[in-house]
Amino acid sequence: MKKTIWLIIIVFVSISNYGTAQQDATEPKVDDTYFFSTNLVLGNYIGINMDFNYVFKNGYSVSLGTTTAAKETKNKPENYSEGFSILYLNTAADRFTNYYISAGKNFNINPKNTIRFRPSIGLGYTVLKSPTNFQPIEDPAFLRENYTYDFDTYGTLGLNIEPKLEFLITRHFGMAIAPTVQFTKERILYGGGINFMIGKLR
Repeated sequence: MKKTIWLIIIVFVSISNYGTAQQDATEPKVDDTYFFSTNLVLGNYIGINMDFNYVFKNGYSVSLGTTTAAKETKNKPENYSEGFSILYLNTAADRFTNYYISAGKNFNINPKNTIRFRPSIGLGYTVLKSPTNFQPIEDPAFLRENYTYDFDTYGTLGLNIEPKLEFLITRHFGMAIAPTVQFTKERILYGGGINFMIGKLR
């Protein structure tokens, strides 16, 4: 996993250096900006990401956010039935909840500064949960699970990497292509989605 982390960091540094070389030296002066963003995370887990971003006038940014996601567990009994559920809510699923802070840098792609590449890297605290101790229910209710269970819970530190391609549609609304990789010693979350941005964007 260490080799994978270093490879990703090297790629991001290379892209960042290329973006710096391409920036126009006559870019207009901008103020500090701030916005809220959110997106579904679709990958080896399914969930949602939300964060608050502050971008300084020099292009550097700081983000505070959280990712909550889940995936089908391998620990369940063969005859386990989840009943009715959406996105693994209230089911026996492996859960991944991450609280993170990250730093990034804007690299404007077009002269109007409405399209930009914003890679970021940061640290997070992740809470991992896995269902265990399954006990069958003799007569489960309609559209309900047929087992009870407990959760093993574990907290760990991790590394977050997010290279976003952002499109500032208006001064207060934008969208982004938002891949993410979140590393912990025990598990890795990877995926992406379409990010929606609301706030003072430019």
